Order: sequence, then structure tokens, then C-alpha cells
Amino acid sequence: MEWSGEILSVNHDTGTMRFCVRRNDTTVLEADTSLVGEHNLWNQVAAVAALVREGLDPQVIAQGFSSFQGIRRRQEVRGTPGEVAVVDDFAHHPTAVSVTLDALRLKFG
Repeated sequence: MEWSGEILSVNHDTGTMRFCVRRNDTTVLEADTSLVGEHNLWNQVAAVAALVREGLDPQVIAQGFSSFQGIRRRQEVRGTPGEVAVVDDFAHHPTAVSVTLDALRLKFG
């Protein structure tokens, strides 16, 4: 069984991403999430695969992604003085910094 994911769209106004997860070319779920970026997409695909295997309903999983607010200090918007987003993120390894910056470019345009 092959699992895959695709970013369908990113809403720069809300900072959210719409994505889908497929299993063997069949869409399992589409959901909105505040976790933006390709690295977050692959984490979400893995979570869906594990949760579906455990018998959870994909609709319930999608609701969970839609309501999840993220965790502290991971792409956390601290404020927008002068309409410039100030983001706190604890990425400390060059690879982590790089994928975080890619995600932020996607999130904010």
C-alpha cells in the first residue's frame, strides 16, 4: 500500500494549508491545517496512515487537523507590527532552519 500527499492550496490570509492524503491513488481525506510546508505535509501523511491503520475515521482525523492550533514556538506568530509577521520558531539545525524558512515562505507568500 502506497501513501502519498499533496498540498492543494495555501491561504496566505489565514496562514493555513489545504492538503489531501491518498492511498493507492484513492483520496483518503482532504483537510485544512495550520501546519504549513512540505515537511509538515509528510508528517501529516504518516499520521493519517497510522491512524487509519488503527481504525480511526478519516473524517474525524480531518477535523483534528482543522482544529489543531499548533505548538508553542513552532512557526508561532508573535505579532504583526506594521503588518510584518514576527515568527518564533525553535529550529536550531541548518536543515531544520531551511525547511522552516521554506514553510514560512509558503505560509506568508
